[in-house]
Amino acid sequence: MSHLVSKSKPLGTISYTWTTGVAFFPADGGEFKEILRSAEQALYSAKRSETKCASVNFYSELGGFPKVNSAFRAGDAFLLYQPIISLQTREVVGFEALTRWKIDHRTLTPPEFLQQLDKREARDFRRAVFKEALAAQQRNRVDKKPLFMSINTTPDDLADPNFATELLSLLPSSSDPKDIVLEILETGEILASQIAYANIAQMRAFGIRIALDDVGSGYSSLLRFRELPIDEIKIDKGFARDILHSPKNLAFFDTIVQLGNGVGVDIVAEGAETPLHVEALSQTGVGFLQGYGISRPMPENKIRDFAQNYRLDMADSSQMWFGALLDHLRLLGRLTQDVKIPHRRLNLVQELTARCSLDNWMNIQPERFGNLTLIRESHTAFHTLAHAVVESAEAGSFLRLEKLADMARMQASQMVELMTIELTKQKDDPEIVLS
Repeated sequence: MSHLVSKSKPLGTISYTWTTGVAFFPADGGEFKEILRSAEQALYSAKRSETKCASVNFYSELGGFPKVNSAFRAGDAFLLYQPIISLQTREVVGFEALTRWKIDHRTLTPPEFLQQLDKREARDFRRAVFKEALAAQQRNRVDKKPLFMSINTTPDDLADPNFATELLSLLPSSSDPKDIVLEILETGEILASQIAYANIAQMRAFGIRIALDDVGSGYSSLLRFRELPIDEIKIDKGFARDILHSPKNLAFFDTIVQLGNGVGVDIVAEGAETPLHVEALSQTGVGFLQGYGISRPMPENKIRDFAQNYRLDMADSSQMWFGALLDHLRLLGRLTQDVKIPHRRLNLVQELTARCSLDNWMNIQPERFGNLTLIRESHTAFHTLAHAVVESAEAGSFLRLEKLADMARMQASQMVELMTIELTKQKDDPEIVLS
């Protein structure tokens, strides 16, 4: 050991990142559990931020916040609404209410101001948001067609024993509870508490739909499928953004979709940020889309016109490029497992020898895209490797099988990258509309 220490040449370097959450007594709570929960929320805020490694739960240099009710009356605190579209009808079916707060020429998002409010202010803010969002929903019915309103809640809300009763008391008499979606975000162990579960069960029994937000951002959220009475999941936007660039992320995304469809919940894909994302996500099996590729959040006075006039323009799904690509990645996922089981291996052989959906897509695209040579070559190499994997399994050469499967994965990654580059390039051409 002393010999190693005496060496002047570095043995190597280690890079690391850290996050921390800070809370202050007594501003953030008078009891230990309250302080701990406040610090945990600050920690979660730091983890969700792309720029901060620390988050502090205290009144900031902004000098504190004005009274909640007066802020709403003055228009400093306000709501924006982002549309959610159904892929079945291709129309707007609802909106998510997003809170903003303008202070000193800055517009703050919830992670920046919610933790700055004390308990009474947070309760007032919650009431004001629910009342305004539900009133906006009532004011903007489109030809008597119901538009659901999706409203976010916080872990502190669910930890309040009176939360569900208070929320139900705010519902307008003309409101249909099934057109209200309450989005819950898992933080720590709050959703495992009996109080949170009772609040969720009470609201759902009344007819309000419950959505689990940012699914996939934490492994534990996937366990809530079986523990909580959930009607809807919203897949974290990070996965949606990355499916065009990483087969691994696409495989994870596809797993969540299949799990959600398997248990019968509605699935909303957030992160449909570009036309290419919208087109790709529409072929993944999700039921609903939300993101900048459809619309940025808008003020209330834009809701009615947008809902009346928007319709997603989509071609026939059999011609969709991403669906064909997804078929190949699903095939890749089964390749190393099913190929070892004789009757499943037969199904793989039949699938590999059948007319390929990606071939079909490329054969109708030359006039539109011109040269697809690199994509064709990568695609042919993928199928050659897949056949070789099957042949290795039939010969009992499983070590070679694993090596070939790894090569097939690399080829699939290249295929995704080439396809994304080519289609993104075509998206920049206003005269080309992808099908």
